[in-house]
Amino acid sequence: MMDIGRANFPDSCFDIVFCMDVLEYLNSPTLEAGLSALRRITREKLVMTVPFNEPLPLPSYHLQHFDEQRIR
Repeated sequence: MMDIGRANFPDSCFDIVFCMDVLEYLNSPTLEAGLSALRRITREKLVMTVPFNEPLPLPSYHLQHFDEQRIR
């Protein structure tokens, strides 16, 4: 286990990385650091899932909202 914002792996060390239903739980600074780390460690494909157009207000445990504009 490891903090997504401080992924201690070498650059481009994984051909494929999956990040499934994690990002909505992260605060904004951790989200930015985590996305950067995921891009850095991925060589070929990065597959991510998030709740899409989740109704507002968000549940208290979801800190991020993802709509089409945000995903682009």
